[in-house]
Amino acid sequence: MMIRTSLLILAAGLLVVDMAAGQQVEKDVGVVSEEVASQLQAFSYREGPVSTLRFRGTPIALAADGSGKVEFQDGRSRVEVSVRKLPQPATLGPYMTYVLWAVTIDGRALNLGSIELSGDRGVLKTSAPLSQFALIVTAEPHFAVSAPSRGIVFVNLADSIRGEMTMIAGLAERMDYKALKAQAIDPRAKIPSDLYQARYAVQIAELAGAPEFAAERFTKARDLLATAETAQASKKYRERETAPRLAREAVQAAEDARRNGAEARVVAEARAKREQAQ
Repeated sequence: MMIRTSLLILAAGLLVVDMAAGQQVEKDVGVVSEEVASQLQAFSYREGPVSTLRFRGTPIALAADGSGKVEFQDGRSRVEVSVRKLPQPATLGPYMTYVLWAVTIDGRALNLGSIELSGDRGVLKTSAPLSQFALIVTAEPHFAVSAPSRGIVFVNLADSIRGEMTMIAGLAERMDYKALKAQAIDPRAKIPSDLYQARYAVQIAELAGAPEFAAERFTKARDLLATAETAQASKKYRERETAPRLAREAVQAAEDARRNGAEARVVAEARAKREQAQ
């Protein structure tokens, strides 16, 4: 049951499934963390007119602001966001990028894409197969994450909305990376962001048990990362320029391994419990 206030959320506690030392999956939680405690405004967008939004920065990004546009046509919402004065994600924890999420009324979040910064500004144009949702922006270790982190930097607010507002009390799933070791970022090394993200993705998959429960997929991700590292270290420009692409492939492969490994782990643990009960 959704909890309606932050006080009740804190009193009731969080249902946490401990997946590994480097991450925790929190399920059916209120929109509450060390950084933000509030409900989300969701909007049911009408077909045709363009609605405009404002983005409010949370306590970890107080100076940040942004705006957005949503246009619902033919079963899809075209979404455009523009943000500024955001801190570099690595200053907030084990993060390398920002991700825009559409949060449905039941609290499920859909990754709409990564917002890459130029300085402290970023723009993203994307779409979602939804008509009713809220938008949030979170700091993330890599672009292919499947659930938002605790690092919420933006929540949406109404500006000029062509539709009805509904409040969302919680998220169906959220990731906690507080035990994940943050990488040291050396700007002089000129290492692409994609490679840092790939390192995080492989580390997260490993900590989640992918080597045991999704060995083939994890080996693929690890090998892609190794190939990207080799390309980045090459003295040949043509080889170095392939590193970002290889790193992105490693991110996708590692996230697949993490997800499949987590599912296989749940099945294996349930089977073990049944066998013990017999």
